[in-house]
Amino acid sequence: QEIHSHGYKSNFYALHSAKKEIIPCITTLHSWIGNTIKLRFYEFLDRNFFIKNFNRVILVSASTEKFLKGIRFSPGQMRIIFNGIDTEYFKSKKKEPHDNLTIGCVGRLSREKGQRYLIEAFKEIKEEHYKAKLLLIGTGDCMQELKNLANKNGMEDDIVFAGAKTGLVDLYDSMDIFVLPSLTEGLPMALLEAMSMSLPVIATKVGGIPYIAGNEEYCLLADPADSKIIRDKLLLLLGNEELREKLGKQARIRVESEFSFDSTFKKYLEVYQEVINEKRPNN
Repeated sequence: QEIHSHGYKSNFYALHSAKKEIIPCITTLHSWIGNTIKLRFYEFLDRNFFIKNFNRVILVSASTEKFLKGIRFSPGQMRIIFNGIDTEYFKSKKKEPHDNLTIGCVGRLSREKGQRYLIEAFKEIKEEHYKAKLLLIGTGDCMQELKNLANKNGMEDDIVFAGAKTGLVDLYDSMDIFVLPSLTEGLPMALLEAMSMSLPVIATKVGGIPYIAGNEEYCLLADPADSKIIRDKLLLLLGNEELREKLGKQARIRVESEFSFDSTFKKYLEVYQEVINEKRPNN
């Protein structure tokens, strides 16, 4: 028996419960965003008082190790296990070709997700007279700001703010291109889901994304906060159906081979087995 937690709140309760019951505990660190004073305070507590007391600290990519710089861990206490998704669930149905292409993005509407740079890139796409729609799925504190940006540029009829949705498979299937313009990430689930759906993807060079992308064999890359590069990559895909199809197929292969539930599940089972007979590391 062990406890596995995610995030600073669950980390606090996990350690408290584990101490009372004398059972091992594991945490997975996705990232620390720190975009408010309150959040930065909680993350300070997590980094300086909670994390080091876990039997295992799981990182979702090598890039998240930067968050733990300066913390002393015992050998083997920190591990990297990539996020995994259900590749049988996130599987595309055959789509009929059409002229009016849909560019999609799934994620919280917040500054660190960078949707404003996608909207800026999309404005220039429309100026090139492409018949395209932009579908933004998610909610967040930047929704009104992003809507204002769309309206200011006369794109209220071209950008759909769908809000939070269930049934993501059908929504992914309505897209022709997926863009993740984040300013910071660990290993984003939305990216893996889109790739599993055989979508051609453009994503920023943050967190574990460059590793997923390879040498742009599986996913095209853009610099964060750079709408011009996002625009250029979109123009490349919008004008080349063969490239979209090729990149989508390669994306699916990439996720199946390394980021499936089966792969992740087996690695976590190994960690669970290890900690069962171990004492919590000394501080």
